[in-house]
Amino acid sequence: MLSGQLRAIGGNVFYAKRLNQATHDLYENKLMSTQIFNRWCSRLEDEELNGALNAFVDKVRASGEPAKIQQQWMGGTMLKFRESMEGVPFVAK
Repeated sequence: MLSGQLRAIGGNVFYAKRLNQATHDLYENKLMSTQIFNRWCSRLEDEELNGALNAFVDKVRASGEPAKIQQQWMGGTMLKFRESMEGVPFVAK
């Protein structure tokens, strides 16, 4: 892309950010093909652990730190995590 031989590329958000840094924003994002959400897993019946995880996540989110890290390293706003997923029981939020 930098040599002008390609007009399009697919990749993760890091590719786009680095490409635009190298070309002074010559390219733009056209299509988001997927979103990857990483989660923690715990046993459904472990109420104590799930309570502790919920408290931790609530505290970290309230601090605003994840949004700052997202902006710094990914160059965008935080994605909204799914509250539910078919076939997957959620006990921790």
